[in-house]
Amino acid sequence: MTAQTKVYKSLDIAKLLCACLIIFIHTYCFEPWGIWIKCLICPLAVPFFFITSGFFLEKGLHNNDKKGYIKHYFWRIFSLYGIWTLLTLPVSWMTISRGHPDYSVVLRIVYLIREFFFSGSSGIYWYLLCLLYGCVIIYWLDKYHALKWGMLAALVLFVYGVILNCGIGWDTLPGRMIHVVFGSTRNPFNEGIFYMIIGFGISRTGFRLSPYLSGIGVILSGVAAYFLFIHTPVQVMQAFIALFLFLLVLDIDMTNLISDKASLTVRRLSTAIYLLQFPFILVFDFYLQRSTVIDYSATFAFCLVTFTLCSLLLPKKVNKLLYG
Repeated sequence: MTAQTKVYKSLDIAKLLCACLIIFIHTYCFEPWGIWIKCLICPLAVPFFFITSGFFLEKGLHNNDKKGYIKHYFWRIFSLYGIWTLLTLPVSWMTISRGHPDYSVVLRIVYLIREFFFSGSSGIYWYLLCLLYGCVIIYWLDKYHALKWGMLAALVLFVYGVILNCGIGWDTLPGRMIHVVFGSTRNPFNEGIFYMIIGFGISRTGFRLSPYLSGIGVILSGVAAYFLFIHTPVQVMQAFIALFLFLLVLDIDMTNLISDKASLTVRRLSTAIYLLQFPFILVFDFYLQRSTVIDYSATFAFCLVTFTLCSLLLPKKVNKLLYG
């Protein structure tokens, strides 16, 4: 496979900031002004991650043997997902025991299996699970020239997820099925594939906006999201904000501002923060339920220290397995 020659360093920086926003969602969210950040700004992080993943998926398929690349991509993500599922298995078991003390051992094992295949192990690794489903589905859609139809289906499922999040339709058969199988609308079909196809399409078509127009798009959709926040979930406007924000970041040239090595470190640190934060939060749930800035700082410090120690003490191959 040929190497990709262009490094999008601005995206690496943005992904690190998004990883920090995800910590905010899971910890510091109940202060008087914190709820606005949690509900309006932080939810942009996951869509941005998905759009970026779809963007680079297309780059990889374009620059390499398609079948060989998708196999490599799938097994790389699956290895990351499997390794961290095993590493956090005790935490997952503890969480199930806390939430469902009446479950038998067999039922808890079934619950873990369901998490692994449908809702994401350890509560937060649903993003990696979405990438696994998404890369295969998008590959086949692209192979059979059906991306437009796939985007239409993904849009319908995304909107249906928004409707469910408004509290409408959970008591219907489709709504109950989504709840039972996936646990929530944070799943490949109601969220992940929609955003991945957007990123894939941006890369495939070379679509760009001027920084001025992208900035205006972020501001206008952000204002709309602010006014909608009081009444309904703002996922639709967040999709627009994430799209314009991605286009804006994509247009920032940081080639001479950060080295390739530093960019790779930043990329792995953002992955480490995503992978390490939730197990830490779950283990110390009795402490972090206060949701203060101390909790946020403790979680971030744990991720940073753990990543630094691993980088210094573990072989490069092990770090690559752990953080991609």
